[in-house]
Amino acid sequence: MKVLFVCGFGRDRSATAAVMYQGIGGVEARWGGINEAAVVPVGREAFAWADVVVYFEALHRRKAQRRFGETIDKGKRRCVLGIANRYRARAMGLQLMIAAKMDQVAELRTMTPRLLEDSEDRGAGG
Repeated sequence: MKVLFVCGFGRDRSATAAVMYQGIGGVEARWGGINEAAVVPVGREAFAWADVVVYFEALHRRKAQRRFGETIDKGKRRCVLGIANRYRARAMGLQLMIAAKMDQVAELRTMTPRLLEDSEDRGAGG
């Protein structure tokens, strides 16, 4: 199953989720940001590639629809996790929130994601 994770900048939330789920139960994961200044911008081809689109906020879906058209995720399984941008990449709080909220995606409900080294534990300058 091909899962696209979409957040604002494609830096913290979506990147963390993609790494957590990549290869788990056959998941292929990509990520990107929908904002103009995204570090890893998500494009039309990523939406075409995906079977499942996971947005971190409802705003991200609206931006994708404005940019690419109302039907950008038509026929795709999709969900909005409702996780605001207040976490650093790989923060344990973010990882636990993602794992808990992924219950919304039936195909991923029974999968146990890998937990990553917590960015908060790397110390200053890490």
